Order: sequence, then C-alpha cells, then structure tokens
Amino acid sequence: FRPLGMNSTRIISEADTIPNRSAGYELVNGVIKNQQWVSPTLNTTADGALYTNVLDIAKWDAALYTEQLLKKSSLEQMWTPVTLTDREQHSYGFGWDLAEVNGHRMIEHGGAWQGFTAHISRYLDDRLTVIVLTNLDADHSRADVIAHTVAAKYLPDVGASALKPIEDKEPQVTALVRTTLADLATGHVNVDSFPLNQREHWVAERIRGLSKVLQQAGSLKSIELLERKSDGTMNLYKYLAVFAERNMIINLILDSNGRISGLQIRSQ
Repeated sequence: FRPLGMNSTRIISEADTIPNRSAGYELVNGVIKNQQWVSPTLNTTADGALYTNVLDIAKWDAALYTEQLLKKSSLEQMWTPVTLTDREQHSYGFGWDLAEVNGHRMIEHGGAWQGFTAHISRYLDDRLTVIVLTNLDADHSRADVIAHTVAAKYLPDVGASALKPIEDKEPQVTALVRTTLADLATGHVNVDSFPLNQREHWVAERIRGLSKVLQQAGSLKSIELLERKSDGTMNLYKYLAVFAERNMIINLILDSNGRISGLQIRSQ
C-alpha cells in the first residue's frame, strides 16, 4: 500500500481511533441493526481484515495497468482461467472472476463481512472500473448489481437491454437450466445432472450460497439464450435469466454426454 500512496488503507483495529471510519449495519425485519460482533482473532487476513476507501482502491486499480507492483506476466497469470487437475478450465483466476460481457472483457470480485459489502468491476480494454463500497449487509445492498448498472451508464452495450437473444434450437438444454435453478433455489441439486468428477464440488456450503442468491432474486420470469459455442467435446451456453428482483447471466458447460460440467451464475 505504501508505494501506491494508499494512506487510508490499513489493518483492522477495534481499539484504534480511526478518522471517518464507518459502521457496518444489517437489516433485520426492516430494522437497521449494528453488525454482528466478530472476534478480532478471526480478522487476521486480507479477505475482510482491512480498512480502505474508494480513493485508495482507485489507486490500486491504476497500478494494475502498470508494472509498479507486479510485472505484466504476473498480472496476466492472475487473469487467466484456472485449469484444474482434470484439465477442465473455470472462469476464475487468482482472486478474480473472469467474464466477457457483450464483447467487453471484464474481471471483477466482490465480498461481504460484518455489515459491509464491496465490489470492483474492471472492464480492461475500455479502461473503465466501477468500485462500490456499502455499509449494509450483502442480503440488502447488492453491490454487484450497483456496479454493473453504473458500468452500463458508460458502456451501454454491457447492460441487460443491449443483450440480444439468439434462436434457441435446444429447448431441452434451456429446460435443464430452469430445473437446475429451481432446484438450487430450494437448496437442492440433482447430482445426476453432473459428471462424476463434478459431483464432489457440490458441497452443502456451495448449494446454500447459491440458494440464498437465487431466493433473493425472486421468481424466474424468463430465460433466453444469448450465445452458444462448441469446441467439439463441450458445448458452452450463455443465458440471460430475468428474475423478479434482478437479472442474472447463466454460463453453462455441457460435456459430450449432456451433463453439466460447468455452471456460473452472476448478477447482470
């Protein structure tokens, strides 16, 4: 942080008096409550144990366009999809979700802890970054939706209204997506829809997390196919799912047997 002049970024301290420190809140039955207390012994790593602000994160963002902290080859490695031991690739790098939105390359990540949420979306080739920090719990603040909505103000074709559906020649795949989303919303998953080497990834914690996201999105209103690709062994699909409360992009990968070897759900 020091080389970048990130002077407001520091390790959490419950004891120190820190100017302009905001408090984290939760919304419980419509009433604002203070964040739940967490033992300082748990706040020891950077995934929730730092104080910062938008201006300092902007300095961090600017540094990622240079080699001031890391050489270019290291940055590119951070932004390369991970290859697992079974040779499958997933759209996650070193601490970054990787996506393409209507032809715009985007890397992003979000987080939530103790009544705060954060989200950063970086549209690399457009040199546009949106940083959202809130002091309300993740169930109600929707930092990712805010970030994507703001980005669409500057890049209209990354917004949901600019996404154009294509002809859906495989309604059975779309039906599979609907069923899988419905199952996840109720806290279940049909493991038979996944190949054997993928079933172990559907641990209870992952299912609970996706269930919570889908429940917050509300009822599914429509789902439309945006893109379909094939590399000969796998078919890749991208859908726009419109829910009552928000829009979601669903990225699906089917193996040669028609089973789900990849599933990514993100807010539009």
